[in-house]
Order: sequence, then C-alpha cells, then structure tokens
Amino acid sequence: MVKLSDLLEGKDSQERNIRIKHAFFSDVPVVIDGSIAQALIILANLTRSMGDKTDLFDEMAAKELFKSEHWHKGILATAPWVVTHYFKDPNSRASGCARWFPEHYGEDGQKHLGYSHNSNKVSKSHFLATEFFWHNRVTSLFEQFSNERGSPFIQKLITLGFPEKRVQPLQDACRGGMYNTLPDFVSPNSVVVSFPDGDGNYIAVTPLVEVGFQRWIHNLVRHTDIRCRPLFYAWPFQVSSFLATCGGKLYCLYYPPRLDKRDLSLESILDKWRSKKHVFNDRAIFRKGNLSFLLQLISQADC
Repeated sequence: MVKLSDLLEGKDSQERNIRIKHAFFSDVPVVIDGSIAQALIILANLTRSMGDKTDLFDEMAAKELFKSEHWHKGILATAPWVVTHYFKDPNSRASGCARWFPEHYGEDGQKHLGYSHNSNKVSKSHFLATEFFWHNRVTSLFEQFSNERGSPFIQKLITLGFPEKRVQPLQDACRGGMYNTLPDFVSPNSVVVSFPDGDGNYIAVTPLVEVGFQRWIHNLVRHTDIRCRPLFYAWPFQVSSFLATCGGKLYCLYYPPRLDKRDLSLESILDKWRSKKHVFNDRAIFRKGNLSFLLQLISQADC
C-alpha cells in the first residue's frame, strides 16, 4: 500500500507528479495518515485542466485556488453527484448531474447510479470524490466534510487559506449530496448500475469498475442482452490501473439489458430472475430493495 509521505520524498517534480497521479488514481487508495495538509494541496491541484503543468505539490498554487470564488463554485457544483469515473462516454451530454447513494454511505464505499453533464468538468470532482486511506479506513473529502461532528480536514483547509465563510456552504453541499435520490430523468445512455453479487462486491455496468468484475463484464460483450461500444482513453493511467494495462482500450456496457415491451410486466421480470434467464442473475442476489431499484430504472428506460 502506497504512503503519501513516501511519494513526497522525490526531488524531481515531474517524476513525483507522475507517481502522485498514479497513487491517487489507482484502484488501491493511497494512505495519507500524517499528511492531511499535503493531501489537500494535491487534491486541489488535481482539479486543474489536463494541460496545466502546475506541480501537484505546489502549496502557493493550491492556496490561489482555495481563495478563488470561481474555483469554490466549481467544487460546490460537483457535490450533488460526486463522480468517481470519467464519464466521457457513452454520453457526455446527459441533461444533469446526480448520484444515488446507499442508505449508509461510507460503510461499503459503493456508489450506485450517476451521470455527468460535461466530461470537461470531471476534474473538479477530484477534490471531493478522490478516495484515500485515513486511520485504516477508505474515505474522501466529500465524506469528511459532510461529517456532523466536524473533521480535522476542515481545520487544515482553513489553515491553508480557505475562507472560513465558505466552509459552511461546502459542508452543507456535501451533506446534501448524501441524501440524493434517483433523478427525475437519466439519459438512457448514461445509466451506471451496480448489482450486489452476494460476496460484498458489485457487478457494475459502467466503463470502469473493480478489476475482477471488469474482466467478467468484458466476457459479456457478445451477449444478446448487452449493448456495448469500444472506448479509447488518451490518459488511461489517470483513470485506473486496469485501464492502463489495456492501453486505454476497452468495451463499455452502456445500457441495461434489452427488454421487449412484453417483458416490462412485473410477472415477466420476476420469472426471468427466478429462473435465472437474466444475464445478471449469474452473480447477482436480488433483495426487495434492489428489485424495486431495478424496476424503477427499467420503467425510465426508453425500450
């Protein structure tokens, strides 16, 4: 497990930046114990555009962002949805941003439904959404700022120059994001769904998921129930280590399984799942809450 304190020892800023990006965008979160201020600086600088060559450990550059009202508004705009993937495809023109959370966010760290309005704004979400290990637990600034009991991250943020008057709006936005529900409209081509597999993990229909499930999903690309398209990411190492090993090329499952009009009845759907005729029943265990959620998605789909 990589420790942030070890990464900061490098003297070559370019090499250090690469190592830091790999660590913060890895599928194994970096450990930041004892380096809260440094983590805040890096997470702030990660919100800059891809072409910006600012040193990620540049404290003055981070402080400029903390004092910027424009930057603050951009961060607040990401709070309601907190993306954890690069939604450049299948549809970056989705009509809004939302994220549906489990009842107790943080216990399993999973996010179940989300979509992004504009992929150009995804970098802004790095500040709140990037996950890391702190005190032997995976967390994020989004979760820390939403904590009713306060957090040492807030005090460190103020010490680095973040205006105190902006702290409360930031905390309110994060707390509000915890209670997001299913949106009124989700573009059919932007749905991202995770199915519990009974082993504490999830099967996800999403461009980027846990490595084992991504491999499993790739085996479904020729299945008649699944629609997919090839994707290419120019900077795959910044998205996930698995994608980097693929050279940025993968298939994206971008839509729930095809259902005919006659299949939309509750009886028909239950029959498919009970008799294991549905592709996701291979690994998924459906409980009443999951079934209700999936039926809600199906009712919104434009079949």
